[in-house]
Amino acid sequence: MNVLSINVSCKKSTSGFTLLEVVVVMFFVGLLSLLTSDALFKTLDLRDRMGALIDRAQDGLITQKWYENTIKGIIRGTEKFEAEKDKIKGDTIMSLDGDIGTPMAFTLEITDDDKGDGQILKYTGFDEDSPLTIAHFDNGSGAFSYANDSLEWNDKWPPDFGAESDFAPFPLLIRFQAQKGDKQITMIASPMLTKTIMEKTAQ
Repeated sequence: MNVLSINVSCKKSTSGFTLLEVVVVMFFVGLLSLLTSDALFKTLDLRDRMGALIDRAQDGLITQKWYENTIKGIIRGTEKFEAEKDKIKGDTIMSLDGDIGTPMAFTLEITDDDKGDGQILKYTGFDEDSPLTIAHFDNGSGAFSYANDSLEWNDKWPPDFGAESDFAPFPLLIRFQAQKGDKQITMIASPMLTKTIMEKTAQ
């Protein structure tokens, strides 16, 4: 009788958890959840902020690459190259909307955007009805400039604009500058690369 009662009481004492054990487990689960959720929120916030920075950086790199390719692809011989402070017009073998390697007329132009609260750098090429917006910047801050072999910068090309010359020298460098908020935008490229390639091909 006593043995049986002892066995039954032992079985009852070894089944389930005590209230204290349950409270301790719940405490640690809550603590882990708090730490995990805090780290998760920080990770998501960092991802959002870094994602915006990466997107802006990628946009800047794409804009610069478009500009550089167009300028490097400029050729002469199909029409005279002339450019002003707010416009470049000529032919390029690096068209943004046509076949690469085929000379195509293009225009890079600084103009007001549709909203009137800034300016854009607009590319017009093969499809004249669908110009491409390359960059957006503050009003009145955008300008092209052109460097000769002595690295003297001019706001038009040829420096004596309109002078009669079938083979006016190309600028050594073509620079675009603008302001966007507190950021200075500067893109520089040289059309002389295409000249060298064309001369080697002719040989």
